This record gives sequence, C-alpha cells and structure tokens, in this order.
Amino acid sequence: MDLLLPGMPPCLERWEKRGFSPGAEVGPGPTDRRADYVRVVGMEPPGGPQLDGPHARVARAILRYEVFPPRLVEPVIRRPVEAGDTVGARHLLSLGFSLFFASRVIETFDEPEERRWRTGFKYRTLVGHPTLGEETFCVEKDMASGEVRVALHTGLVPACGSRDGHRRWP
Repeated sequence: MDLLLPGMPPCLERWEKRGFSPGAEVGPGPTDRRADYVRVVGMEPPGGPQLDGPHARVARAILRYEVFPPRLVEPVIRRPVEAGDTVGARHLLSLGFSLFFASRVIETFDEPEERRWRTGFKYRTLVGHPTLGEETFCVEKDMASGEVRVALHTGLVPACGSRDGHRRWP
C-alpha cells in the first residue's frame, strides 16, 4: 500500500511489476470471508441486453472501473479493463492524503450464462494490497424477466491473516 501526500499522483507502473499476493492465485478458500452484494438497478424487455439500456450503461461504468463511490475512491486505469490489466484504487483521506493499491484483472466477460447475461471482470490482489483474494464486479440481466442487477462477489482475507485463520505477519 502506498501513502500519498497531498498533490502526489499514484504510480500504477510500480504495481504493474508486482506479482499476485501469496496464496491469492489459488482463489478463495473455504475459510475466506466471502460476500455477495446484489442490487436491482433496472428493467429491460426479456432477452439479451438492450444497446443503451440499464445493463449496457452499467456495464460501461464497470469496465471503466467506476465501481466505488467517487467521493471515496478514485479509479486508476489506462483504458476499459481487459484481462491482464493492473487497476489501481486511490482511497481519498482527509487533508489531501490518500492510500493507493492495485490488483490485476484475471478475467473479463460479456456473455450469456444459463438464464442470465453477465458483463464485468474479476481481479486478484497484488503484493502490498491490504487484503488477499479476488473480487468480481458485474452487471447481470435475467433474460426471462428482464431484471438488471449489479453485483459484487468477494473472497478476501486481510493480508496479515492466513487462510487457516491464524495471524501472520508479511
């Protein structure tokens, strides 16, 4: 994690050279803290996503990494996310200070899956990130009902915690 002084820009290049957090490459373990947040954000006619409907608009925001409240977190990316990209999050603190850390996109998707259409990405934390694990950000459309939902799925543990629940120091 980088502590940035007021006016100091984040340095994504430093994070692009880092590997995944140790243990993150195996994916979420059975004792990892998991969370699934899902919220209905709109309706469309049944079938695939409309060209400029709620699904498409939310998908564009997700692929620009606009997934956190802008007053709290500033995304740092070079383009809409693609597999292999490093994406950074600048967490804004008081008096102009901020914390910066990054993750690497391991998968992007925009396709039908059973009864729903999913668009989004999954990333995995890098060495120096305050947590260890993966997060998936996506928008899902139920193709039968037309309901559009935004979703966040996580499998994370604090970076100073181990998968067996015992505290360790990096």
